[in-house]
Amino acid sequence: MGPAASGEARQGWHCLLVPLEAISPLLNLHRAGRTTSIRLRPGQVALAAAGTGVRWSVPHPVRVLFLWIEPQVLSDFVEGRMHLSLPAGALADRAILDDAELCAIACKMAQVMAADPVGAEVILEALASVFMVVLARNHGLPTVDRRPASGGLSEAQLARLDRYLEEHMTERI
Repeated sequence: MGPAASGEARQGWHCLLVPLEAISPLLNLHRAGRTTSIRLRPGQVALAAAGTGVRWSVPHPVRVLFLWIEPQVLSDFVEGRMHLSLPAGALADRAILDDAELCAIACKMAQVMAADPVGAEVILEALASVFMVVLARNHGLPTVDRRPASGGLSEAQLARLDRYLEEHMTERI
């Protein structure tokens, strides 16, 4: 990222900034009309949660990975794949996440993107799933166990099925 670059939640998405260098980058966090300078320590991730108005700027060039996550995709993942419930606004009060595990996964994602090996898309999809599990687990996002009965569908899976049927009702199945 070049000088004076900035990141914020765009179009209602969560935006995470993960440093890719050993040098701790300096960020100017902007929230509620106030600016605070913060130097990210190793293992920290900057977060601009959707709908919070949080943004940051980086006064000096630094290598980072931006990860954007649509809140509904995160919610569907936690509910549909992890069988847990995700409360609305779960990330709203956090601007910095202390999480070396998340940083390591994001760095591996950056390595795969740079190398573009055979199967990179599959590897990135798997790493993205691991990233969301770790994000949810390490930051206490899920609240209620929603495990489906044996052989049943979760609430998120049923909602997706309902949407699909509604959208394709006039088509031949």
